[in-house]
Amino acid sequence: MTAKASDFPQNAKQWVARWRSKPLAMLLQTRERLDRLRDSAGDPSPADLSKIVQTDPFLSYLLLKAVNNRQRGQFSSEVIGIENALKLVGVQRFLEQFGHLPVIEERFASGSAEYSLLLQQIMIARQAAAFAWDWAVARLDLKPEEIYTAALLHNQAWCQLALHEPQLAVAWQPWHTSPLQNDPQAQQSALNAPLSQIQDMLMQGDNIPPLLLELIAPSADSNPRAMIVHAATLVSRLSVSGWQHPQLQEQLANVAQSLRREDDDIWLRVKRVAIDFARVWPYAECTAPARWLPMLPGSWSEKRSQALLRPDEPVAVEQGSVSVFDEVIAQIKAHLDGSLTYNQMMSLIIKGLQQGLQLERVVFAVINGGRQQLKARYVVGADASDPLARFEFSLQQSALLNRLMQKTAGIWLNQDNDAQFRRHLPPGWQDCVGGTEFFAMSLFAAEQPIGLIVADRGGGRPLDELGYNRFKQLCLLGAQGLASLAVKSASTSTR
Repeated sequence: MTAKASDFPQNAKQWVARWRSKPLAMLLQTRERLDRLRDSAGDPSPADLSKIVQTDPFLSYLLLKAVNNRQRGQFSSEVIGIENALKLVGVQRFLEQFGHLPVIEERFASGSAEYSLLLQQIMIARQAAAFAWDWAVARLDLKPEEIYTAALLHNQAWCQLALHEPQLAVAWQPWHTSPLQNDPQAQQSALNAPLSQIQDMLMQGDNIPPLLLELIAPSADSNPRAMIVHAATLVSRLSVSGWQHPQLQEQLANVAQSLRREDDDIWLRVKRVAIDFARVWPYAECTAPARWLPMLPGSWSEKRSQALLRPDEPVAVEQGSVSVFDEVIAQIKAHLDGSLTYNQMMSLIIKGLQQGLQLERVVFAVINGGRQQLKARYVVGADASDPLARFEFSLQQSALLNRLMQKTAGIWLNQDNDAQFRRHLPPGWQDCVGGTEFFAMSLFAAEQPIGLIVADRGGGRPLDELGYNRFKQLCLLGAQGLASLAVKSASTSTR
């Protein structure tokens, strides 16, 4: 018999109270990965653990709830990023406290409609987070992990409804096109409260930081970060039933305008992220939206990728990239007076590296105040699950990095000098960056170290001497641009 609205809680507060009486659960795959991490040799780091936690919306929510409900000092800040939360909680304490949660697969029969609908909501959350991360990195956002987390938890109320009330959720198949998914009036009629209201009350009661709530529920005059989250969540949900929805293209146009990119560039990024997501999404009960991409107009015949060329094959430099490089150099020279913002200058530098020099992966790591550590501030060409996104190394553990940060210097590590220099890289470099060739150059301003730029082609086309010389030219000019900003900022603060 179909349940009626009168059979359920009569308002959002009662729904929240009802769900709090029921424990959350994690995916079986999450439990298995946590067990392997616990049993592995060595001491796992928060970065290692965060790669697991951030793939499970329920576990991520519980972690943020716990860390933001801790007893805090007067100057303690709220925590949004998963890795930062794990640093506060501690790896071992987290594994002891959360490593034995109930498993979703113990509650649902394999292949059941209820299980598939819950997986669909989890998939929408995870794919939205992947889109949001990619756009946040393209925007050169200082804290892309906040945007990632907001997108991952954007549908937490939907997820909890599918987990705790499967008999209700299954009545609205298919979930992604049901009124329950996107119509507040239908939700009011079915649940006696809109799901957005239930989610707000749920998260506020669990002390989820206001900044995260603002990103999840953007208002009409929201900031660009909230717009990215909103667009990512909508694109992820709409793509479940295909990629032709007009509202989907509208959202991508908004993203393109916000990022100052061409619409086609954003569309290519979306397809790449969707395909990469499909490769790691393991649940056959709910297939990833990338399956619908071949149904779009256009040729899907296999083409030979330049990334698959053998190292001994000649590679012609695209003429368009040369003009982009020259344009970037000219723009930086025109703004050495400090007339650009920090993000605008970095955007120019990365545009020159990626589009001008065709370097697929770029890391800009800044040096800390004690000059002991390099940590990524911008990472382009890697998603949140890529180890490169957590580029962080101690100078004390690497003679090569330490030497680079003594004065302006660069290196092109290739097959000719690999045996000489690779052994001087820090432990964990290969797991993070890989074992392929790369360019690296330190940036200095007024003889003070700023950071290090590392760039490569991800193991694709080989690097070359012309590219290395242009890489050094761009880095040196970029350092001048960043230095001019620092001088302008200092003079402004002393007025």
